[in-house]
Amino acid sequence: MEQVSDLFQEHPDLDGVFASSDMLALQVLKQCRRLGKAVPDQVKVIGYDGISVGDMEDLTTIVHPIKKMGELAVRYLLLQIAGEQVPLETILPVRLSEKRTT
Repeated sequence: MEQVSDLFQEHPDLDGVFASSDMLALQVLKQCRRLGKAVPDQVKVIGYDGISVGDMEDLTTIVHPIKKMGELAVRYLLLQIAGEQVPLETILPVRLSEKRTT
């Protein structure tokens, strides 16, 4: 991914990345390997969504309740279709799953 490569070129002393998704964090980890940067000793990496993908079992990430989010989205949509009020905001718990990249 060109953006990740550019990030390390523009900031060679970068010591941490908080990626907007776990897939992007995986790209950061791959670029660290290409550049010979040790994770987490030289660069710490945190993802953001908590999805489960083969190469990411060691990734520190912010885990979202994705299944619950989907269930609520469908429920709220059905309520709206039925003409009922739905909450304007729903706050669900997230958690840090700290593993080997921090």
